[in-house]
Amino acid sequence: MSRESFHLSLKDTNVLKGLALLMLLAHHLFYRQYGLYDDIQITNNHCLVQDIGIWCKLCVAIFVFLSGYGLTVGAINSNGINNLKKLYLYPFTKLLMNYWLIWILFVPLSVFVFGRSFTDAYQTNIALKFILDLFGVINCFGWYGYNVTWWFYACIIVLYLSYPFLYRLMNKSVLMLLVVSFILYYLPGPFFHGSNIYYASFIYGMLLCKYEKAIKITPLWWILIFIFLAVERLYPTDGIHIFDAVLTISLVLAYKSITLPSIIHRFLEFAGKHSMNIFLFHTFIYYYWFRDFIYSSRNPIIIYLLLLFICLTVSILIELIKKTVCFDKLCNKIVQKNLQL
Repeated sequence: MSRESFHLSLKDTNVLKGLALLMLLAHHLFYRQYGLYDDIQITNNHCLVQDIGIWCKLCVAIFVFLSGYGLTVGAINSNGINNLKKLYLYPFTKLLMNYWLIWILFVPLSVFVFGRSFTDAYQTNIALKFILDLFGVINCFGWYGYNVTWWFYACIIVLYLSYPFLYRLMNKSVLMLLVVSFILYYLPGPFFHGSNIYYASFIYGMLLCKYEKAIKITPLWWILIFIFLAVERLYPTDGIHIFDAVLTISLVLAYKSITLPSIIHRFLEFAGKHSMNIFLFHTFIYYYWFRDFIYSSRNPIIIYLLLLFICLTVSILIELIKKTVCFDKLCNKIVQKNLQL
């Protein structure tokens, strides 16, 4: 089986990011009831919409998996990770520049128009938390930032920083790499808060990239595995995040086993291109600013489509702003300038 026959292209990655984004919105809208939306009782302990919302937390594992996969593609294409500066400069520049842009666009508006002050967000140690939050690492210290969903930035930064160690270990012993992922999962300490539980997904992304030539895709097999695991996902266990890593692999392989209708493929790819923007600002829309409006219909489908429409519209406007200020060129200029130092 050739590498090209399985390799996740940029389009594939965007499609999977788009799927993860749709799951992210469903998770945040419905994983808790709060009496804000109508639901359908399935059993005494399960309601349909809420169960879907809980299940959709798989989106985090998908994003992490794709990060591990993407870094490994870059490392393989660069014949290793000898140049750490080159390895880190572009992804970290992209991460922080996009993060700061959303800060500039949304946080002042939230403070001065919608009244969510830094005191409301941070409670204590405001100056320290503000600085840590500005660099996306506040969650490493066991605190939440101005936007609670930005905890993922700390998670991905820790995973990125540990990547050289994980990559070298992968080339020496896959078994040891898997053992390390298991140990890290149960390792206590605030620094790993939010990242240790996703090491398995990150590492599985690395491994899928490295050994993708050997992977045989049998459509029915992977689709059945995904359906089975998806059902089991509704009954959480202590190892659920390691379980999520396996479910993510089955999802990716199931996706590669089938041909999506072109309209769905194009929409998911389009949504995937906006996934970073929407991840960064959607909480302002549905939770901090317009919560009553978003949930006003109480109909889960209307609630979901309304938030999706608003988020895509806002993200398109943000992309126009980026284009106007030559944002991507600025990022590339910063990268090239620092590579020359």
